[in-house]
Amino acid sequence: MKLGANYKNQIFDVGFYLKGQKYSQENDIVFYNEIHQPNLYHLNGLGYFNNLFKGDKKRSFYDAYGYGFGTQIGLRKQKLWLTVNYSNLEIEKLNLDKNNIKIAELTNRNINVNLTKLFHNLGVKLTYQKKSKNGIEPFFSSRNGKGLIALNQRENYIFSDKKFKLSGLFYTENIKITPYICYEKYREDYLLIKSFRYFDYGKIGVELDYLHKIDNKNIFSIIADFNYCKNLKNNSLLRNDDEVLLFEMLKNNTDFLSKSRANAKINFQYYYQFSPKLNVFFGLKTNLVIFENDLNTMYNFATGIVF
Repeated sequence: MKLGANYKNQIFDVGFYLKGQKYSQENDIVFYNEIHQPNLYHLNGLGYFNNLFKGDKKRSFYDAYGYGFGTQIGLRKQKLWLTVNYSNLEIEKLNLDKNNIKIAELTNRNINVNLTKLFHNLGVKLTYQKKSKNGIEPFFSSRNGKGLIALNQRENYIFSDKKFKLSGLFYTENIKITPYICYEKYREDYLLIKSFRYFDYGKIGVELDYLHKIDNKNIFSIIADFNYCKNLKNNSLLRNDDEVLLFEMLKNNTDFLSKSRANAKINFQYYYQFSPKLNVFFGLKTNLVIFENDLNTMYNFATGIVF
């Protein structure tokens, strides 16, 4: 649910909103053609897991709730705008095969701040973004004969991703071109057993936003982002033990994060208006990532209605 209000006159433009959300999900994993009983891992961060839940615990339930707020303040004559957005989402993971006991809790926080100044058909924008995650794990005991109980809990997982971005703006009625440079600090720690991944990135790119109104009922748009990401600094210490598959999975992901790469994201969308309050759309998203001699591709087709 999201509620907001806006007020504007010839001098300024002010708006704000509040939002709340509730989310739940139940997972029940089923294996077909099982040769033997597979091991399942409920990971808590950076490839680690609680050994009490390793094995055949296939049923999990996720219970989440969150809130957010934001504001926009604009000085119309100066063509200066400030926007601030914040969101918080807390997710609890319950194991249904262990009497619905909570095995982990993850808090996600997002902050997005933009300051934009326009000059006729040109402009400049400063952006600060921060994504953070904090994971909490309980300590369990089963010595009282009543099954597992949580004795205490502690914060074991910390993730932080900060971006500082400077963008230029060129826009007309149908097209917007946004060249930008960005500095990113990526930090991920697992505190119980000291493991971490630290990366610093420098990125340069350009965003394109094109909107073409074919006629009164047909609209076509393209949104694209072309960039090159340079790894400036990296340091990591990962698990390396008898859980070979988990180590290899984590190592492959870390190798990818530590490489410089070129990226192209292109989103095509077509809208057809059936009535003033009903539209149908078709969309195609493509994502190409090139690093060293490898190419990763992703395509996503979507369709739906807007009313």
